[in-house]
Amino acid sequence: MGTSGSVWKGDRLVDADEWSQLDESAFLFADGLITSLEENTVKFLKGELAALLSSWGVPPRRGLLLHGRPGNGKTILGRVAAKRSIDAGINVVYLDVKNLSLSWEMDVGDQLHLAASRSPVVIIIDDIDIHCGKRIEDTDTGGDSKERQQFLAELLEFLDGVEPVQGYVLLTTANSIEQLDAALLRAGRPDVHIEVNGPPADHRKKLLERAMAKDGLSHPDVSGAVALLEGCSYADLAELARRYKITVVAKHKTLAVDQGLFDSTTRRYAQDIGLLETTTS
Repeated sequence: MGTSGSVWKGDRLVDADEWSQLDESAFLFADGLITSLEENTVKFLKGELAALLSSWGVPPRRGLLLHGRPGNGKTILGRVAAKRSIDAGINVVYLDVKNLSLSWEMDVGDQLHLAASRSPVVIIIDDIDIHCGKRIEDTDTGGDSKERQQFLAELLEFLDGVEPVQGYVLLTTANSIEQLDAALLRAGRPDVHIEVNGPPADHRKKLLERAMAKDGLSHPDVSGAVALLEGCSYADLAELARRYKITVVAKHKTLAVDQGLFDSTTRRYAQDIGLLETTTS
């Protein structure tokens, strides 16, 4: 087995075990999603294509955008990509942009170039739409902040390769591709877009049964919930299971099977998330 990759958060080296020990079996993903993710990270940086590009003097560089509604596993997919990269001897750098002006001592461009210097490397930025949404023109209420403008400008400069860098994959996530600035969506910025959708019916069934049957306990029939929750997120399923357990324990003082209570909890939750119209008496 070869040498494992290292992990940095910003410019700080951290213990890779937190990332490399992720249990992928705890999650369900759409068919082909993990394959596509690995092809665009690990195999792109260490596979045959990378070797050919390097032989031509072209470092492999790629921008990868995971986009889709909140709660469908974009952040977890980033962790899966990180785990597989570490196992393949590829470094990982995680850049936290949520508190940009407070947490970053270096400019965005400097952070990105420092990360790319750890090649081969997967650079992960979650929630890039926080700083790369559609630009707002100056009005009486104010336009984009200086930090947002600087972030977008330096990110685009990095992706365009204005300054030479080694092989990397910049993996970013966003809740809505439609809300990203048009400049970021030009060809090659990033060059691969992967949509992360909600759970299909078979995943809804498996995840609800898994959540309900923990420790070998029996569970209610989830078929009605599977049908009612068409269009929900993966996180919605976990929240429904949590609400049912709280409600059933409060009523029975144990984790009993109460089909009627599960069905009514499901209907209320479907109303809460807009999948079922609220009825009035």
